[in-house]
Amino acid sequence: MIEKIVIRNQATFDDEGCSFTQLKPINVIYGENGTGKTTISRILYAPSNFSDCVVEQRAGFALPVLVYNRDFCNNNLSELNNIAGVYTLGEDNVENQHNLEEAQKKYKDLKDKIEQNRKRVNSISNEINKSENSFFTFCWNDVLLSANYSKFTKIFEGGRNSRKKFAHLIITHFEHHTTTTKTLEELSFSYDTLFANEPQPIETPTVIRPNVSDIEAHSIWATPIVGHADVDIAGLIKKYDISDWVQKGKTIIQDNNLAVCPLCQQTIDDSLIQKLNLLFDDRYEEQRCILSQLETQYKSTLNSFINSCRSILGNAELIKFFNTASMSEELNKLIELFQSNVESITSKVQEPSRSINLIQTDSILNSIISIIDEGIEIIGTHNKSIKNIKTEREALSKEIWSYIVTEHSTTIETYLKTSKNMLSRKKDLEDHIGSDIQALEQIDAEILKIKSSMSSIEAAIESINAVLKFYNLTNFRLERKDQFRYTIKRNSGEDVNDTLSEGEKTFISFLYFYQLIKGGVTAANANEDKIVVIDDPISSLDSNILYVVSSLIKDLLKDISQSVSNVKQIFILTHNVFFHHDVTQRNSNKRERDKYAFWILYRTHNITKANHFDSKNPITSNYSLLWHELKRIVTDSNYDCGIALNIMRRIYDYYFKFIGHYNDDNIIDSFDNESEQKICRSLLCNINDGSHVVFEDIYYVPGQIPKELQLDVFKRIFEQMNHIEHFNMMWNNA
Repeated sequence: MIEKIVIRNQATFDDEGCSFTQLKPINVIYGENGTGKTTISRILYAPSNFSDCVVEQRAGFALPVLVYNRDFCNNNLSELNNIAGVYTLGEDNVENQHNLEEAQKKYKDLKDKIEQNRKRVNSISNEINKSENSFFTFCWNDVLLSANYSKFTKIFEGGRNSRKKFAHLIITHFEHHTTTTKTLEELSFSYDTLFANEPQPIETPTVIRPNVSDIEAHSIWATPIVGHADVDIAGLIKKYDISDWVQKGKTIIQDNNLAVCPLCQQTIDDSLIQKLNLLFDDRYEEQRCILSQLETQYKSTLNSFINSCRSILGNAELIKFFNTASMSEELNKLIELFQSNVESITSKVQEPSRSINLIQTDSILNSIISIIDEGIEIIGTHNKSIKNIKTEREALSKEIWSYIVTEHSTTIETYLKTSKNMLSRKKDLEDHIGSDIQALEQIDAEILKIKSSMSSIEAAIESINAVLKFYNLTNFRLERKDQFRYTIKRNSGEDVNDTLSEGEKTFISFLYFYQLIKGGVTAANANEDKIVVIDDPISSLDSNILYVVSSLIKDLLKDISQSVSNVKQIFILTHNVFFHHDVTQRNSNKRERDKYAFWILYRTHNITKANHFDSKNPITSNYSLLWHELKRIVTDSNYDCGIALNIMRRIYDYYFKFIGHYNDDNIIDSFDNESEQKICRSLLCNINDGSHVVFEDIYYVPGQIPKELQLDVFKRIFEQMNHIEHFNMMWNNA
């Protein structure tokens, strides 16, 4: 069944829209033309096409919706010689009919059982949610916010931003807690001690000891590097100790490709160049290369070490773990020795024939490394103590949680036990539902098999033609065109094509729809449960046919009210008071009356609104409806003077003129004095003007007469004519 309808932003429905709730098996909606009845029927037929509208069916058992409106007629009877067949179930095979009834009963019973179990599941789910919310509130208020435990903020981390998370935190610790012998005071003291500060682990610095002793003791520093002694100019060079000067000159001559000596201006012959090359041979260059490599290695190694030491001394977190005074002193000594050695090495590289001795730095390096090792050891001790603090904190946290959950163990145990029982019941029901759904599918397949053997499109032909014959519409009939379709033919055998009158076409389209209610467009959906929507079925019908349609619908409503129909819910939308009155004449049985719900659609300032009357029928006659509309308009904050005057005129004409045979003079003369007569005459003139003529601003503006005065004078007419009881009755019942 449909449980809720919301119509918004369609036709005369604005963005606020109309809501239809408290829907029942039989829903009757009255509304004048233009109030949106057909719009409602279209939305019920295809709600997915209207994004701003809502049609909610009962969860788990959505039923197909069959709609009769103009669209139905256009879509299904646009070609009168090519109409889709209606499958209905034959009742001539007693055994099949019995088997079908049995299968359908099983299907209904099982479907009802599933629905009941789903209701139980929903009920249990609500109980679970209620229990959870209660427990979550308890955990939040009685633990997290409790004065006894509010200081343990670090213990509660991970659950302080959510009631649900905090409750699950309590459950987790309850399931793994052990007994603690400490009091709350002892636990609080330990918490203050361990959680007062938050020390952080220190990353241990990496310092590589420089291995420079071998470089400093290398023999090459004391070895003069000179040219080859066998060359005849070697003696001269050695005598004056100008080896380095000659080597530089050779380099200048060769690099600049000089032919004349830049000093003596003598021509440089090839023999001199050969002697210089022999003097400074490969051995000489190899020794110079060793000097360069040792220089680079020495500088790089000690520079890296010195920078590492400076990095330690410049780190605010590290310096508290090192003897920075001694380390700075020793580092300064190292830097001084390093610079002295570098100067000596540079002079040796520039003048390879020199002999130098490098100062050994081992003792200073050992002293610095010792200071660094001591600091690293202290850092290790610090980090180890932090690790121990974490262990101690974890142990204390467990003790505090054990204390808390032990104090509230009764509440926690009760919740867990209740929750476990409810979840178990819910799972059992869900398992039953799953099994029953599988069984339901099997029964559905069995029903389809039986229907397929029983269904045909013949019964619908016979039923429709019988109604046509009974009401003397014998100039056309429904015939079978082929295995799946119908055609409408004249008695002469010719297709009717477009020769049917609007009334005839409307009538046969309704008869066809009526057969669809009982059957279906396929064998599978013949006689299936459904929701039916009927929108103004009496347009273009004469009174006799209107009576037939009304009678068929009344039979349908009776079956629905007695729960013996495959139609589980129906919506009837109409603007015809007679039809409304006729189809809603019901049995006085209260149980059947309670299956009806009534609405009236009305339009104010081109916006449709709806009034709900539950099972009380608001429309007993057209005359009653006029009173209902008058009362609604008068009490509406958006009072429409013109509409109110029109309704007063129609009530006045019908009651006093048509029934009472009074004329205007009789009414006016009933007032005692001339002043009252003028008021009455003014109102009657206003009524007639407001209903039949265009106002001329020069002598009349409707809005100048307050609505209270209009209604008061209208009521006084009934008083003066001694019919105030009638006014009170109609007004109070409106």
